[in-house]
Amino acid sequence: MDEYVTIDWAADDERVNREKLNRLYSGVTKTNLRQAARSWIALALAGLLVGIIAVVISQATSLLVDLRDGHCRSAWYLNESLCCLGELEGCDNWAPHAWYFSFFIYLGLSLFFITIASFLVCTLAPTAAGSGISEIKCIVSGFYSKKFLSWQTLVTKTLALPLTIAAGMSVGKEGPSVHYAACVGNFISTKIFRPEDYRRQSDLIVACCAAGVAVAFGSPIGGVLFALEEIMYELRLTTLWHAYFCCLIATSVVKLLNPYRTGHVVLFKVEYDRMWHAFELPFFAIIGIFGGIVGQLIINLNLRVSSLRKKYWGKWCITEAFVLVLFTSIICYFNMYLHIDMTKSMQILFHECEHGEESHPSCDGSNKGGIMLSLAYAFVVRLALLLVSYGAAKVPAGIFVPSMAIGALFGRLVGIFVWSLISKFPNSNIFSSCDDADNCINPGAYALLGAGALLAGVMHITLTVVVIIFELTGALHYIIPAMLVVGTTRIISALYKGEGIADMAIKRNHLPFIEPDVDEAETKIAADIMVKAENVVSIGVHDSLLVSSEFKTYPVLDRNRELVGSVVDNRVIKAPITVSADMNLATLRSIFVSLGPHTVYVTENGYLLGLITRNDLLRAIREPDVIHTNLEMDWGTKIQHFCESIPRIPFA
Repeated sequence: MDEYVTIDWAADDERVNREKLNRLYSGVTKTNLRQAARSWIALALAGLLVGIIAVVISQATSLLVDLRDGHCRSAWYLNESLCCLGELEGCDNWAPHAWYFSFFIYLGLSLFFITIASFLVCTLAPTAAGSGISEIKCIVSGFYSKKFLSWQTLVTKTLALPLTIAAGMSVGKEGPSVHYAACVGNFISTKIFRPEDYRRQSDLIVACCAAGVAVAFGSPIGGVLFALEEIMYELRLTTLWHAYFCCLIATSVVKLLNPYRTGHVVLFKVEYDRMWHAFELPFFAIIGIFGGIVGQLIINLNLRVSSLRKKYWGKWCITEAFVLVLFTSIICYFNMYLHIDMTKSMQILFHECEHGEESHPSCDGSNKGGIMLSLAYAFVVRLALLLVSYGAAKVPAGIFVPSMAIGALFGRLVGIFVWSLISKFPNSNIFSSCDDADNCINPGAYALLGAGALLAGVMHITLTVVVIIFELTGALHYIIPAMLVVGTTRIISALYKGEGIADMAIKRNHLPFIEPDVDEAETKIAADIMVKAENVVSIGVHDSLLVSSEFKTYPVLDRNRELVGSVVDNRVIKAPITVSADMNLATLRSIFVSLGPHTVYVTENGYLLGLITRNDLLRAIREPDVIHTNLEMDWGTKIQHFCESIPRIPFA
C-alpha cells in the first residue's frame, strides 16, 4: 500500500473549473478546441495500440500453443489454423510430432515457456503478475500507482502472457488484457496530458480497460459494460462515451488486421439456428444455480489456497511455476478437452451438432455415456487446476477464460444429459415439442450458458456476460435463456453475501480501496477516526514543512483557530470540505466516494477540531477496533519527523 499515492479528486476538479473560467473570461476558443482534440487523439491512439498488441499476443499465443503438438511444413511461424487455411478435410501441410516423442515435446516446451515467463516477471516487473483488475480498480478510485502502470510492466506482461498461456496453465489472457490496456492508457495520458490532470488520465485508463475486454472477446459493447460494472468507481457519461469510442477503434483495428483470416475479431464465432423449448427452462435454471454455487466455491477456495501458497512458496518464484506446469501437463495431456488450449476447447464445446454429425468430438450420439464421463473428468480436473493456478505463480494470469471453460464443460454435460433423456423417452409429453429426438436441443448452447453462468458467479458481473454471449453468438433468441441463467446465478451469489473475486483479492492483498456500496450499518462517527488538530505553527515554519514533508495538503487557520481555507499542492482552496464531528461513517464514506477529497476537515462553528484523510477512513473501515486516541499518538510521531503524514497546522 506504500506504493500508492492518494489523488485529491476534489482539488483536481477545482483546478479544472478554474481553468475553464479563465478560458471563458478570456474568450479563448483555440485552447478549448485543443483540449478536446487531445482527448480524442489520446483515445484513438490508445485504441490503436490496444488492438495491435491484442493481435500480436493472440498470434504469438496460438503459434506457441500449436508448437507443442506439431509444426507447419511450409512455414514454421504459422499456427495450425493458418497453416491449414482453406483445407476442407485433413491437412498435409501440418506435421504432428511423432507419437513416441509427442508427450515429451509437449511437456518440455510447456516447462520451457513457463520458466521464461516467470523469469521475466520475477526479474523485470513483478507488478506484471496476476490479472491486474483489482489494482486497476484501486487506481481508478483515487489511489495511483506509477509502478503498476509503468512501461516496464507493459512490456513484461506483453512478453510473458503468451508464454504463460502456451505453457498450459489454467489461466486466461482476458484479465491481463485489461492490465496491459490500462498501461497503454497511462503511457499515452502522461505524454499528452499534464501530470496533474488526474481526471483525464483516469478516464483514459477506464476506456482502455474497456477496449482490452472488447478485443479479447470481440465484444465492443461488452467491453463498455465491463468498464461500467467492474472498473468505473462512479458513473460519468463522458467516461462511458470515451470507453465506447476506444472500444470502437480497438475492435476495428483487430477487424482490419484479420488475424484469424476468418473476418471475425475472435478465434471462433458460434452461430445457433436451433430454437430452445420451454421444457429446457428448468435445466437452464440448474445451470444458473451451478454458476452461483461453484462461483462462490472458487472464490473462497482460491483465496485460501493462494494464502497458503504465499506463506510456503512465496520465495520460490520460478520453482513454483515450474512445478505447477509440470503436474498440469502430465494430468491434461491424455484428455481431449484438457490437452488443447482452453479457447479451442470452448470452440469444441460450443459447437452445434448437425443431424447425423459424428465426426465432431462432442457429437457422437452413440457414445453419449463416454462423452459425459470425459466431460465430468475434465470438469473436475480443470476446476482443481484453476484453484491452484490463479493467483499462484508470478506470471500473468486471468480468470475469465478458465471460468468460462469450466462452466462450458458443465453446461455441455447437462446438455448431453438432456439429449439422452429425449432419446430415451421420445414419446413423453414433456418432450412433445420435439419433432426429432436426435435433433431437438443444442448441447452447444448449454455449454455457452454454462460458461456465462460461471463467469458471472466468479466475477459478479451480469449485463456484461449477457451482452458478450449475444455478441459471440449473434443469436437473439438465446437472450432470454442467457438472462435467466445469469439472473439465477446472481441471486444465488447474493444469498452468500459475497463479492466478486477481484473485490475479494483487494481485501486479501490489503489494497487501498473504499467500497462505494456497503449495506452494513456504521456505528462510528467522524470524531472517532479524526486526527485531532492541536499543534499550530506560523507561516514561516510552514514554509519549511512544505519542503521537508511529502504531505501536500494543509489547513489554514486565522488567529482564532477558525478554518479559512486549505493549501493543496501550493494552491489555495478557499472552501475546503468540512464535516461535523457527529457525522456517521456511512455519510463520510459517501463524501469521499462522491467528491473524492484527499482530506476533509472536522469543524464546529468554524473551529477546527481535526482532520480525516482517505487513508484514515480506510483504516477505520478495515480495522474497526482502531479509535482516535491511537491515531492521535501516530499524529504526534509524524509531526516530529515532518513527513509521512500531516504536519502541524499553519495559521494565517
